[in-house]
Amino acid sequence: MGQRTYRNRKRQIAQRRIVVGSIAVVLAAIVSVGVWYAVARRPNLAEESTTTTTSTVDPSTTATTAPATTTTTTQPTKTVGAFPVATAHLTLVENPGPAQRPLPTTIWYPQTGGQRPLLVFSQGFWEPVSAYEVLLTDWASAGFVVAAPTYPHTNPPPHPGTPSTPTGTDPHDASDIVNHPADLRFVIASVLAEANQPGNLISGRVDATEVGLVGHSDGGDVSLAVAADSADFTPKVKAVAVLSGAELPSYFGGSYFSPSVPAVPLLAVQSRTDTVSYPSCSVQLYNGAPQPKWYLQLSGFSHLGGYLTPPSRTVVARVVTRFFDAELAHRSSAMTGIAAVANTTFSSISNGPTAPAQPGPPDCDATP
Repeated sequence: MGQRTYRNRKRQIAQRRIVVGSIAVVLAAIVSVGVWYAVARRPNLAEESTTTTTSTVDPSTTATTAPATTTTTTQPTKTVGAFPVATAHLTLVENPGPAQRPLPTTIWYPQTGGQRPLLVFSQGFWEPVSAYEVLLTDWASAGFVVAAPTYPHTNPPPHPGTPSTPTGTDPHDASDIVNHPADLRFVIASVLAEANQPGNLISGRVDATEVGLVGHSDGGDVSLAVAADSADFTPKVKAVAVLSGAELPSYFGGSYFSPSVPAVPLLAVQSRTDTVSYPSCSVQLYNGAPQPKWYLQLSGFSHLGGYLTPPSRTVVARVVTRFFDAELAHRSSAMTGIAAVANTTFSSISNGPTAPAQPGPPDCDATP
């Protein structure tokens, strides 16, 4: 059972949500009227400021429209850091024209001054970015600027800027992931360009020399490709955290961890009881990676549950924070004593040459 089955299992899980999602669309439309009325009448809400800015990206790669940037000063729940967090929204469009790919991107950032490392997060198939908001807020509260694009076609409907039915029957769907490495490189370049423009909300907040990637499921596949695959990598990336992901060389092309690709530190996270993404796929990518690398094993959690619900979500948030603190913020002591944070009754961490054996096929890119 190989990578084709692995991807089919992801699709099957997503399809089970479509019926529920269709009902939710109707209910959400009804509820939104009530919510709008309540919010409109509620006093003392946090004020919003809106600024329209111009972002430029190297025209030899892609182009973007001028993004509108909005910030809010709400204080989400935080379990890792102490910095107050604000959000910004970039309206990005890759390849303007008939083949355009809208990539609306939300940014969580510490409200305190100074340049911070950038983390770009990639969502899992059919999972909205909002599902991961607690994790993303945690990382921002710990001192990172966190950008999360919404990918076209593989986001739950309605897809950004593209027609889709209430049941999500988009002809592209899962197959569109082949375009996501280019999307991710575009988002990285766009956010860095935006942060370099004076007069907008993230100006001067991003350290362009310290960029990390983190992604879940298909988003982990894409993050790994842009960090370590010879066909898709960008040298801008300095470290990567893959949450229940896999290598897909026959899908993306190229090869992983080849001499032609600059080696980057890796954190692989995987639940041993994940029935959607094979645990052995995380072992495969971990074992093929050079040092430094870390493997965080969870047990007793589902494909999503390990990242969306406590207590595992808190452990993941803290371990990922320490990993990027060490590799991007260059706090060499960040991973010292990591076992005290990562080793619990349901999780453990290791950094040897190979990961603990896990269930699943030995070659995750093979076909049946």
